[in-house]
Order: sequence, then C-alpha cells, then structure tokens
Amino acid sequence: MSRKTVSMIGNLTRDMMSDVMETSLKKPIQTGEFRKNPVEPAWRCPAEYIYELVKTEQFVMEYLKPKQAVTGRVILQLHGGGYIGPMKNIYRRFAVKYSQISFGADVLTPDYRVAPEHPYPAALEDVVYAYRWLLEEKKYQPSQIVVAGDSAGGGLALALLGAGLAAVLSGIGSAKGTGMVGEAAAGLTSEDPDKSTKCLILQVLPGTQGLYGFVIWFLAQNQIFAANAAAPLTVAQGLQYFAACLPIALGGLISAIAQGKVAAASLNILAKKPDDWSKGMVLCIVVEFYAILSLLASIMMLLNIG
Repeated sequence: MSRKTVSMIGNLTRDMMSDVMETSLKKPIQTGEFRKNPVEPAWRCPAEYIYELVKTEQFVMEYLKPKQAVTGRVILQLHGGGYIGPMKNIYRRFAVKYSQISFGADVLTPDYRVAPEHPYPAALEDVVYAYRWLLEEKKYQPSQIVVAGDSAGGGLALALLGAGLAAVLSGIGSAKGTGMVGEAAAGLTSEDPDKSTKCLILQVLPGTQGLYGFVIWFLAQNQIFAANAAAPLTVAQGLQYFAACLPIALGGLISAIAQGKVAAASLNILAKKPDDWSKGMVLCIVVEFYAILSLLASIMMLLNIG
C-alpha cells in the first residue's frame, strides 16, 4: 500500500514538472535564469532602519541598522539556498526580525558567490571577508559578533563557528600563557641576559596550543566546503563539525593557561639552579600531553564525519 502511494505521488510530481518544463518557463529554468535572477518585487526597508549596500570586488553585502538604537552588537546572517541561490527578500525580512529580537543589533548579510558559476571555495572566502570586514571596518570585537543562518547557511554557520572557536579559544589560551611566562622572564633576563634563550624556550611552550587550534581550523574549513561541492551542508552536519572542533577549542584554552603557569613557575628553577632547568621543561611537557590529546580527538572526529 505504501509503495503504491509513493509511486502515485512520484508519478504525479513527475508529470507536473514535465508540464512546467514544456511551457514558456522551460528555457529560464534550464538556463538557471530564475535561480540567478529571481523575479521579486522591490524590497522596501522599514522606516525605522537604514539599509546600505556594501560593494566589494567579488560580491555585495547588505548592512541593516536601526536609526535610533546603538547596541554595540552585530549579527552576521548567512542566507540559505543550497549554495546555488542568491540573496532574496525573505532574508532581508529575516534581517529585520533578527534586529528586532536582539533589541536593535545591526545585521550584515553577505550575498556570497554561489555555484555552479563560483564553486568552492568562493562562498567560504566571501563569508570570511564579511567577518573580517566587521572586525576591521566596523571595529567590532569577536565577542560582539553573532553568526546566524538557515538551511545551507545554518549548517555553514554552525560549522564555521566550531572552526572559529578552535582557532580563537586556543589562541586566547596561548596568548595568556605566553604572556604570563614573558612577564616573569622579563625580570630574570634583565638580571642575567645569558638565560634569555632558556627563558624563551619556556615561553614558547604554551604557544603550541594556538598552533594546534589553527591546524584544526584549517582542516575543518577545507573539509566543510569540500563536502559542499557534492551537496549543501545540513544543520546536522554543521553540528558535527561544531562538536569536532570543541576538544581542541576547550582543551587548548585550558591547557595553554595551565602550561603558562607551570612554565612561569619553572623560571624559579632556572634562576636558582640553572643546571636543573630541564626539570621545569618536563613539568611543562606533562601539560602539553593533554593538549595533544585534544588535538587528536578533534582530528579523529573530523575524519569520521560522513
């Protein structure tokens, strides 16, 4: 019974599509004219908002901001469309809704390049450009930027968020860890410049987590958009990428700070018993072991995303 029902629905759908394709719509559908240039009425920006087109060399971004409110927050909206559909009015209305429910946040929506005219990594490059534009041109901090999306954009947003966290959190941990060691080493090297090389070695150790996070970011973003060459990234797949990046994001952050504290304490060994400073290195390497485990966990989870 179920097979007959499916067969009847399938036949009906096939006949309907055949009828449409044989009408005057045949050429626009086959050539992709409807996909590339959707026929829509002109969108009218609500009176309480300012709507701005930001043109780049490769694509256009749409920036929406309320006239009255200044929240210091911005939403980076990644529109849907299976990576083949361009910006549409529905996403402009989404931008207004995002601003309203966030109590007046600005909204940037990049009309990123899509396939088949612009295959991977065009969409990735445009999204990264939009994010950097918010940082460099609008002077937003990463903590002030919210990434949102639906359909293909939703999966992309989750995946990129995970990849970004891997790089950012690990980098923050390394910055704090190396900073702690650098502050402690400054006094020691001013008294005994001959120990500067050994101080530098101890300072570099907490910096490896930032490198591990960058490696996962690079692997993840390449795998994300390579997968999109075959099919649009789903929200479920986006969650998988997000989860795969968490081990090094959190493990890198925590272990880098902890390793920085151990390395800073190890400077006392170098100051009082220079011949035994390698013992401090061993203590730091013990902490490094857990950063490596986090790196391996993220790599294995990325490799097992199907």
